[in-house]
Formats: sequence, C-alpha cells, structure tokens
Amino acid sequence: MLENFEIKAAEDLTIRGTVFYGSGEQIEKKPVIILAHGFKGFKNWVFFPYVAQQFTKHGFIAITFNFSMNGVGEDLLSFTEMDKFSENTYHREIEDLKEIVSAIEDDTLPFAELMNKESLYLLGHSKGGATVLLYTRENEEKVNGVATWNAISQADLFHEELKKEIREKGTGYIYNGRTKEYMPVKQKAVEDVESNHERYDIIQAVQETETAKLFIQGGEDSPKLTAGAKELNKHADNGRLEWIETGSHTFNTAHPFEQSSPELEKAISSTVNFFKVQEKMKEKEKDGKEKE
Repeated sequence: MLENFEIKAAEDLTIRGTVFYGSGEQIEKKPVIILAHGFKGFKNWVFFPYVAQQFTKHGFIAITFNFSMNGVGEDLLSFTEMDKFSENTYHREIEDLKEIVSAIEDDTLPFAELMNKESLYLLGHSKGGATVLLYTRENEEKVNGVATWNAISQADLFHEELKKEIREKGTGYIYNGRTKEYMPVKQKAVEDVESNHERYDIIQAVQETETAKLFIQGGEDSPKLTAGAKELNKHADNGRLEWIETGSHTFNTAHPFEQSSPELEKAISSTVNFFKVQEKMKEKEKDGKEKE
C-alpha cells in the first residue's frame, strides 16, 4: 500500500512524497525509513519506489520524497522547476528533512498512526547521503541509524569552470546526460557551500556523531566516490563500510527502472540487516532501563 502527501515547506515550496506501508494485519507500530535522493535525482528516479516497497516487506514503513527545490514539479518525473533547482542548497534540504520528521511527530503523514516515532532511520543516495549525514549531525537525538549508498564525502560539487561561469554571467550550466538538458546553477547555490564550510564538512559530521552508520559503496562507481567512501569510514565514529564490488552508481540499474540486479538486492539486504540490528540494540537498551 502507498499514499502520496504534500508538505508546504515555505510560501512557494512544496515537498511531495509517498509513504509505503506493507499489507497485512497491523500488530504493532513499525520503524520508519526516510529515503533521500541525490543531485539531479527525485523520488521516482531509478530504484527508489522499488527499494521502498522492499523495505515494507521487512517490517518497515518507507518514505520517499522530492526535496522542495530539486527541480521536479507536479508531474513527479520531469524537471519543470529549473528556477528552483538552480538555487537549491544543503540548508534547504536539511530544512526539508526537518519538515518531514516534524510531520511524522505531528501525525500528519499518511499511516502516521502506524509509525514508531522512536525508530527513525535515514537512507541517502549520492548527494542525499551527505544530506542525511549533515541532518543527523544537527538532530542526532531523532535518528536511530543512517545508511548511505554511494555517498559523496565532499559537499562542494561545483567545479571551478562552472563557478567562473556563474561569477561572470550570473548563471552556469551543468549537463544532465540522462535527459540531455543543460541545468542552471546560480550563485545562491555556490554561496551556500562556500560560506558554510564547517557546517557542511561531511567528514567532520561522521566524526562527531555517535549514531550508527553504514556506508555502502559500489566498487565500479567513480574513483572520487570510492575514495570518498574510504575517507568516510576512516573518520566515522560508529561506522562501517561495505563494498559491493561490481556495483555501479545505481547498483547496475537504470532509469526508467525495469528490473532489479544482484548488486541492488545486496544493498537492500545489507541495509535492512543493519537497521534491524539497530532496532534490536535499541530494544535491548530499553529493556535494560526498565529493569533498573
């Protein structure tokens, strides 16, 4: 089962999402996984709906969503809001995650009455991995565990040639190989990164947080990301790196999604097992406190 929702994040911003809930008789409230997409991604991109559905088969409620300034509009598939994409920031994405967590806490999302608010997990792909790690750094008391898939380790995604173009013309452009579009980036997006080096220091974020972290990395992904995964694991407090040696950036799947792959199934099973271990540890800690 699934149900869509919308959250007004600001006067002209909307977070569009979907809650996935497994069928069957409800016995107890279920832990929640929030899935965050990456740069040029969106909630219906490649494997996200499939992954969310798989999580529900293992006893979780899953939430996919579009960041409010990711550029994808009401049709949920096309970049019809390029003006918003051009000024998207980490600050805005962290605020969007806060909005979703608040909606869970306030019982305003679909199936909210079936969500265990004390069992919140985050999963981020690519740039989304950075966003969930940065969110956790500032809201650690709300998060029970974090998993990243092929995450970036450095917040600044903009190369110097693009920055020069933006400084000179006000807007620079990056190419989307899938849609064959040139997507605009404006100074606001660059300034957000350059003026918040410490806040968006991803390596420092994994050092400072005690929350359990699982970094899943495809061995066939870009050298920058594979090297970054090693750095994240090296510096992480309570972190673990798992390699999927033959995995690409999308774990050997493509958009539009047609079928899964052994690499994607491995990423899903490893993430489920990791989150279930955290659930058991939380319950054990809870039982211990009740006996005191």
